Amino acid sequence: MERIDSITDLLGKLFSFLLIPLMLITSIEVVSRYIFNRPTIWAWDVNIQLFGAIILIGGSYAYIHNMHVRVDLLVIYLPARVRAFLNLLTSMLFFFSYSVLLWQGSLEAWNSLKIREQYTSVWSPPIYFEKMLIPIAVFLFLLQGGVQFTRDLLLVIYPETGEKK
Repeated sequence: MERIDSITDLLGKLFSFLLIPLMLITSIEVVSRYIFNRPTIWAWDVNIQLFGAIILIGGSYAYIHNMHVRVDLLVIYLPARVRAFLNLLTSMLFFFSYSVLLWQGSLEAWNSLKIREQYTSVWSPPIYFEKMLIPIAVFLFLLQGGVQFTRDLLLVIYPETGEKK
Protein backbone atom coordinates (compact mmCIF):
# COMPACT_ATOMS: atom_id res chain seq x y z
CA MET A 1 0.00 0.00 0.00
CA GLU A 2 2.82 2.38 0.81
CA ARG A 3 4.42 1.68 -2.57
CA ILE A 4 1.27 2.83 -4.39
CA ASP A 5 1.10 5.89 -2.13
CA SER A 6 4.71 6.74 -2.87
CA ILE A 7 4.27 6.30 -6.65
CA THR A 8 1.18 8.52 -6.63
CA ASP A 9 2.94 11.08 -4.46
CA LEU A 10 6.01 11.11 -6.71
CA LEU A 11 3.97 11.43 -9.90
CA GLY A 12 1.91 14.23 -8.36
CA LYS A 13 5.04 16.14 -7.41
CA LEU A 14 6.68 15.56 -10.80
CA PHE A 15 3.60 16.67 -12.73
CA SER A 16 3.29 19.75 -10.54
CA PHE A 17 6.48 21.01 -12.18
CA LEU A 18 4.47 21.33 -15.40
CA LEU A 19 3.04 24.47 -13.84
CA ILE A 20 6.33 26.22 -14.58
CA PRO A 21 6.19 25.85 -18.39
CA LEU A 22 2.44 26.51 -18.20
CA MET A 23 3.10 29.90 -16.57
CA LEU A 24 6.01 30.67 -18.89
CA ILE A 25 4.02 29.88 -22.03
CA THR A 26 1.10 31.96 -20.76
CA SER A 27 3.46 34.86 -20.06
CA ILE A 28 5.04 34.55 -23.52
CA GLU A 29 1.59 34.55 -25.09
CA VAL A 30 0.44 37.60 -23.13
CA VAL A 31 3.57 39.58 -24.03
CA SER A 32 3.41 38.47 -27.67
CA ARG A 33 -0.27 39.28 -27.98
CA TYR A 34 -0.59 42.53 -26.06
CA ILE A 35 2.83 44.15 -26.33
CA PHE A 36 4.02 43.03 -29.77
CA ASN A 37 0.57 42.41 -31.25
CA ARG A 38 1.84 39.03 -32.55
CA PRO A 39 -0.12 36.20 -30.88
CA THR A 40 1.23 32.68 -31.14
CA ILE A 41 -0.67 29.83 -32.75
CA TRP A 42 0.67 27.18 -30.40
CA ALA A 43 0.38 28.56 -26.83
CA TRP A 44 -3.28 27.72 -26.26
CA ASP A 45 -2.91 24.10 -27.44
CA VAL A 46 0.21 23.49 -25.36
CA ASN A 47 -1.40 25.03 -22.29
CA ILE A 48 -4.43 22.78 -22.67
CA GLN A 49 -2.20 19.71 -22.83
CA LEU A 50 -0.06 20.75 -19.86
CA PHE A 51 -3.05 21.67 -17.72
CA GLY A 52 -4.84 18.45 -18.67
CA ALA A 53 -1.84 16.38 -17.58
CA ILE A 54 -1.64 18.26 -14.27
CA ILE A 55 -5.34 17.73 -13.59
CA LEU A 56 -5.33 14.05 -14.56
CA ILE A 57 -2.42 13.07 -12.33
CA GLY A 58 -3.31 15.65 -9.68
CA GLY A 59 -6.60 13.87 -8.96
CA SER A 60 -5.02 10.83 -7.35
CA TYR A 61 -2.40 13.02 -5.67
CA ALA A 62 -5.17 15.07 -4.07
CA TYR A 63 -6.92 11.84 -3.07
CA ILE A 64 -4.02 10.46 -1.04
CA HIS A 65 -3.53 13.81 0.68
CA ASN A 66 -7.25 14.06 1.49
CA MET A 67 -7.55 17.34 -0.43
CA HIS A 68 -10.75 16.65 -2.37
CA VAL A 69 -13.77 18.72 -1.41
CA ARG A 70 -16.21 16.80 0.75
CA VAL A 71 -19.57 17.68 2.17
CA ASP A 72 -19.41 15.82 5.46
CA LEU A 73 -21.30 17.99 7.91
CA LEU A 74 -22.59 15.03 9.88
CA VAL A 75 -20.00 12.40 9.06
CA ILE A 76 -17.12 14.26 10.75
CA TYR A 77 -18.78 13.73 14.13
CA LEU A 78 -18.97 9.95 13.69
CA PRO A 79 -16.30 7.61 15.04
CA ALA A 80 -13.51 6.67 12.63
CA ARG A 81 -14.76 3.09 12.36
CA VAL A 82 -18.25 4.20 11.30
CA ARG A 83 -16.77 6.63 8.77
CA ALA A 84 -14.64 3.80 7.40
CA PHE A 85 -17.74 1.61 7.06
CA LEU A 86 -19.59 4.38 5.20
CA ASN A 87 -16.55 4.79 2.94
CA LEU A 88 -16.70 1.07 2.17
CA LEU A 89 -20.35 1.37 1.17
CA THR A 90 -19.81 4.39 -1.07
CA SER A 91 -16.63 2.95 -2.58
CA MET A 92 -18.75 0.59 -4.66
CA LEU A 93 -20.00 3.60 -6.62
CA PHE A 94 -16.41 4.85 -6.92
CA PHE A 95 -15.12 1.53 -8.28
CA PHE A 96 -18.01 1.11 -10.70
CA SER A 97 -17.78 4.61 -12.15
CA TYR A 98 -13.99 4.61 -12.42
CA SER A 99 -14.00 1.15 -13.99
CA VAL A 100 -16.37 2.42 -16.67
CA LEU A 101 -14.17 5.49 -17.10
CA LEU A 102 -11.09 3.26 -17.45
CA TRP A 103 -12.82 1.08 -20.01
CA GLN A 104 -14.21 3.94 -22.09
CA GLY A 105 -11.06 6.06 -21.68
CA SER A 106 -8.93 3.16 -22.91
CA LEU A 107 -11.15 2.69 -25.97
CA GLU A 108 -11.03 6.42 -26.72
CA ALA A 109 -7.25 6.54 -26.26
CA TRP A 110 -6.74 3.52 -28.51
CA ASN A 111 -8.97 4.95 -31.24
CA SER A 112 -7.21 8.31 -30.98
CA LEU A 113 -3.80 6.63 -31.27
CA LYS A 114 -4.89 4.53 -34.26
CA ILE A 115 -5.92 7.56 -36.28
CA ARG A 116 -3.16 9.81 -34.89
CA GLU A 117 -5.82 12.31 -33.80
CA GLN A 118 -4.92 16.00 -33.77
CA TYR A 119 -6.45 19.14 -32.33
CA THR A 120 -8.71 21.04 -34.71
CA SER A 121 -6.72 24.23 -34.38
CA VAL A 122 -4.44 26.12 -36.72
CA TRP A 123 -1.34 24.50 -35.23
CA SER A 124 -2.93 20.98 -34.99
CA PRO A 125 -0.70 19.22 -32.45
CA PRO A 126 -1.38 15.56 -31.67
CA ILE A 127 -4.02 14.94 -29.02
CA TYR A 128 -3.58 11.18 -28.65
CA PHE A 129 -0.78 11.61 -26.09
CA GLU A 130 -3.19 13.39 -23.78
CA LYS A 131 -5.93 10.85 -24.41
CA MET A 132 -3.52 8.02 -23.57
CA LEU A 133 -2.85 9.70 -20.23
CA ILE A 134 -6.55 9.40 -19.29
CA PRO A 135 -6.63 5.61 -18.71
CA ILE A 136 -3.24 5.78 -17.00
CA ALA A 137 -4.48 8.44 -14.59
CA VAL A 138 -7.77 6.60 -13.99
CA PHE A 139 -5.88 3.37 -13.31
CA LEU A 140 -3.68 5.20 -10.80
CA PHE A 141 -6.81 6.63 -9.16
CA LEU A 142 -8.34 3.12 -9.01
CA LEU A 143 -5.18 1.79 -7.38
CA GLN A 144 -5.32 4.59 -4.85
CA GLY A 145 -9.00 3.82 -4.24
CA GLY A 146 -8.07 0.18 -3.64
CA VAL A 147 -5.51 1.26 -1.06
CA GLN A 148 -8.09 3.43 0.70
CA PHE A 149 -10.63 0.61 0.54
CA THR A 150 -8.12 -1.75 2.18
CA ARG A 151 -7.34 0.78 4.91
CA ASP A 152 -11.04 1.33 5.62
CA LEU A 153 -11.68 -2.41 5.63
CA LEU A 154 -8.84 -2.98 8.10
CA LEU A 155 -10.18 -0.21 10.30
CA VAL A 156 -13.66 -1.77 10.31
CA ILE A 157 -12.37 -5.28 11.00
CA TYR A 158 -9.57 -4.33 13.41
CA PRO A 159 -10.55 -1.00 15.01
CA GLU A 160 -7.80 -1.21 17.62
CA THR A 161 -5.06 -1.12 14.98
CA GLY A 162 -6.77 1.48 12.78
CA GLU A 163 -5.59 4.98 12.32
CA LYS A 164 -7.53 8.08 13.32
CA LYS A 165 -9.01 10.03 10.46
